[in-house]
Amino acid sequence: MSTINQGNGVGTVTIAGMTIASSALLVLTAHATGGQYDTLRNNGTAYQVTTGKTLYIFAIDGTSQASATLVYCQFGYGDTSVSDSAAAPTNSVLRRAGGIAQWAQELVFAPSTPNNIKLCNITVPASKYPYFLPQGGAAAMTVYAYEV
Repeated sequence: MSTINQGNGVGTVTIAGMTIASSALLVLTAHATGGQYDTLRNNGTAYQVTTGKTLYIFAIDGTSQASATLVYCQFGYGDTSVSDSAAAPTNSVLRRAGGIAQWAQELVFAPSTPNNIKLCNITVPASKYPYFLPQGGAAAMTVYAYEV
């Protein structure tokens, strides 16, 4: 469940149990066809982690665009941005979303299922471009994150 609290003028956002100041929340999006890499975007612009900071992705809301297919998604980062590309970003590094041994068990999104939020713990180092790679069909992602 997502909530927004504007009490006392500070403003917080709670997404899937994680509460942070609304001014610190980053909402990043991406859309790619199956087997293609796509850099996460902030307001349509490829997102690069700020120099000297780390990006913490804590929740992902994904939807399979395939009519009747589950989509398995991997996340990573690289030195360059890509847009629905068959080629991986330069110096690509895959990041695991949690402690489960296989990707297929971690980030699986069902067809046309809204509010399909998955909790995760993905970190991306400074100056890198985070991306996602869907397998099994196209997928759209909304990623909730913050930098420290």
